[in-house]
Amino acid sequence: MPSHWITEYGYWAVLLGTLFEGETIVILAGYAAHRGYLSPVLVAVAAFAGSLSGDQLAYVLGLRFHSLVSSQRNLRARRIAQVKTWFERRSVLVMLGFRFVYGIRNVTPFAIGTMKVPARRFAPLNALGALLWAPLFTWLGYAFGQAVSLVFDRVREYEMFVMVSILTIGVAVSIVHQTRTRLRERRHLRDQRD
Repeated sequence: MPSHWITEYGYWAVLLGTLFEGETIVILAGYAAHRGYLSPVLVAVAAFAGSLSGDQLAYVLGLRFHSLVSSQRNLRARRIAQVKTWFERRSVLVMLGFRFVYGIRNVTPFAIGTMKVPARRFAPLNALGALLWAPLFTWLGYAFGQAVSLVFDRVREYEMFVMVSILTIGVAVSIVHQTRTRLRERRHLRDQRD
């Protein structure tokens, strides 16, 4: 039974999913909370914990492996350079808001670590950003569930379709983004060789 799996493993899925990316899984969990399978408060707590932990880990990895980045000439190194430029202009805003910008969430805390920003400066702003992000995306999923309920009288008949659709759209957006990133990286490497 899929609903049993959601109830049993939903919070763990949110926690693990937000370690790496998160928007799709949190919106899906927010929808599941609206349907009564999960608690919206616990979804937001799991999203906060996973997002904060993943970004702190990326920050620590940036601190430890910053020398590897300077020797690379790929798109990730260019993105890190771009984050550094943004950081020089608006450091507080970058540390608070990076998780709201799709495509830079994973690289930003790593880049901040490579800049050797003190943990006492990054950690509180990272925590505040996660504290704003987690309930917002949980609420978006919950609100989506309310909208679906208004459109479909018999939502229970369609809920699995809706959940699979949310997941499919999220995965498709991620695949398109990753594909575009790889194509840009290949194009950049080809241009460098020419």
